Amino acid sequence: MRKPFFKLLYNAGYKIKIYVTICLLLFVNIYLNKTNPIKVIHYSYEKKHLFVFPHNKNYSTLKKKALFKKYRYGFNKIKNYWAVNSYNEAVSQTDITTEVQKHVQVNENANEKVNENANEKVNENANEKVNENANENANEHANEKANEQANEKANEQERAPGEGIQFSDINEINKNIANYLKTKGIKYMTKIQAKSFGLIYEGNDMIARSETGSGKTLAFALPLVEKLHKMRVQIGMSKQSNDSSMDGAYTYSKMNTTEIDTKNPSILVLEPTRELSKQVETTFKEISKFYNFNVMSIYGGESYTYQENKLRKGVDIVTGTPGRIIDHIERNNLSLKNIKYLVLDEADEMLNLGFTQDIERILRHIDLKKAQVLLYSATTPSWIKDVCSKYLKNPRVVDVVDSVNKTAKNIKHIAIKTPHDIKEKALLLEDVILVKSNGGQVIIFTRTKLEADTLCSEGSFKSLSFAVLHGNIAQSTREHTMQRFRSGLFQVLIATDIAARGLDINNVDLVIQCYCPMDTNIYIHRAGRTGRANKNGLSILLYSDEDKHNLIKLERACGIQFTYEKLPNNEDVFFSASTLAAKKIENLNTDVLPFFQKTAIELINKCNALNITQTDLIARCLAIISKKENIKKRSLISGLSEIVTLNFVNKTRSWKNESDILYWINKVSNELNINTFDKILQIKLNNKDKTSAFFDLNQNLAEQLIQNFENLSKQESKQMFHLAVAQRLPDQMDLSSDPYSNSRYSQQHRRRPSYGVYRRRHSYR
Repeated sequence: MRKPFFKLLYNAGYKIKIYVTICLLLFVNIYLNKTNPIKVIHYSYEKKHLFVFPHNKNYSTLKKKALFKKYRYGFNKIKNYWAVNSYNEAVSQTDITTEVQKHVQVNENANEKVNENANEKVNENANEKVNENANENANEHANEKANEQANEKANEQERAPGEGIQFSDINEINKNIANYLKTKGIKYMTKIQAKSFGLIYEGNDMIARSETGSGKTLAFALPLVEKLHKMRVQIGMSKQSNDSSMDGAYTYSKMNTTEIDTKNPSILVLEPTRELSKQVETTFKEISKFYNFNVMSIYGGESYTYQENKLRKGVDIVTGTPGRIIDHIERNNLSLKNIKYLVLDEADEMLNLGFTQDIERILRHIDLKKAQVLLYSATTPSWIKDVCSKYLKNPRVVDVVDSVNKTAKNIKHIAIKTPHDIKEKALLLEDVILVKSNGGQVIIFTRTKLEADTLCSEGSFKSLSFAVLHGNIAQSTREHTMQRFRSGLFQVLIATDIAARGLDINNVDLVIQCYCPMDTNIYIHRAGRTGRANKNGLSILLYSDEDKHNLIKLERACGIQFTYEKLPNNEDVFFSASTLAAKKIENLNTDVLPFFQKTAIELINKCNALNITQTDLIARCLAIISKKENIKKRSLISGLSEIVTLNFVNKTRSWKNESDILYWINKVSNELNINTFDKILQIKLNNKDKTSAFFDLNQNLAEQLIQNFENLSKQESKQMFHLAVAQRLPDQMDLSSDPYSNSRYSQQHRRRPSYGVYRRRHSYR
């Protein structure tokens, strides 16, 4: 015969008994959650407590017992039972409060009389001191307010028209987000942010164009996050009104599992590069952290399994490059059926890089009739309109780029003439950075990956820390390099155009372009890496003689005016290097000083024995710290290494032209038994003081010429001429013009084989 069920339980182990009781409790819990007459809300994510009551009330055990009795005896009995208990508790609480109130009134009457007498005496003594302190504080506060008002007025004058709107002034923006942006120093909207927020929030498709560094990412990220949150809230409200069993109770977790598909993204942002995709992801995470949205960046060079696992958990916002997004779509890891907002960031660059077909393949998986499409870029070529006519619905156009100056107005543009060879440029870059960067961070742009590697391998930077960034470097290394550069761990970043698009690095003070770009858009994007967030920036273009015509075209196309400057001389370079070394000494960690004090004492004693002054000793230390132990020999005219610029002065008359200068140089050198014929590289005449001329000569030949001129030259030659090494060129001398272009010397000697070969190599290549 079969044994009864309770005997089986009695003989079973303790684990089975526990499992059975848990199942019974869960069954009761599910049943109560369906009926829910007492407004008990069940949260699926609560693990500590079996029941969670509305408004965080913790009911007594009697009320919990009543819930179980409901299962046996029905709802009417338990309702009366609960009402009686709650009434008794309320009565007991009122009795206690009335007794307490009587004692409180008696104490208050007694304390009032005591306090009146005590306060009169205390206030008389305290008021005198308070008035004195108050006057001082009032003056301090008045000065502080006056300074704040003056600063605000100055900032208002600096802000361009159309700006001045604070994020906190817009009601649609979460106050927590506005306060967070304020802590980051972002208080006012830029032009593109102010003009595009309302259009995006109203649901319009849009084409937007603005300068680099104007905050385009925040311009579309902020309204889209607010719209997504608003959509979730509206769905939740409709769920609340339709679900009568909830009786006004609403849980966000239940809404996610029913009405909202959180597994598939609602916002998709397409980017041309991995670095830009990662940066946009960071911006979305910072803004959406107040709404707990899941944000993910998808790009190549990262593990597929990591991205697949993250997509399975569900994401709300996806940023990425087209190639990897297509891979996940074909593998059924990513579905775009739920996309409500699509952003094509740096659209012109994506189409330039050949992503046209990839973008069209992605757009086939999106319902463009229901999705809002936004197109952002710093430049909008004419063929972008064809793309917009296919995918955008009555788009609104927002263009805040100046029709004349297409770059940011707070960027200064400088052109410096250098040799054409990248190896020669490599020897000049450190001097330019030391003088122009003022210790800030620098980005150097090259045309190819080989040129970037050449700058690193030529020993260009001895006193500056640097790193390289281009497409042949692994993605993990690239991310680590960008993270270190943003943190300020090194000063110089050598990169191809991979870093020219959209990357937001606030501390970049100087951008150097090694060659004149053929496309104006490339120059605009490169120069836009500095001068971001309304800060002043400096863009330097290194050009050679063959780039002169492209330089003029670039000025006209971009609406800018280059300031032509010379290469920094040794005096400026060594002064900047010593200043930077002095800052390093000031900021040195003092904990390491005891380890060097013994050697320092010995060094001071040696210097005293050798009659070396303290000034000379410190100067030697600064030279070693800045790694400027030798003086570079290079041309002041062309910048070529191992070339010396000589100053040739006529004491009796002015020079007629370059041919006149060349004739007397050859005549004097022949008297000194030195052959300079066809070995003079460039000649420059001082237009202001025409008695002074400058010419380039090989370093060894120049040293022999000066030595023989001082020792062997005739008295007549010394009375007529002065020959010495030039330390700097006159400020008014124009180096941008082609040498010998306005003289007979150019026509006479350009046909010579040796001179012509050199000219073609360095000037007319």
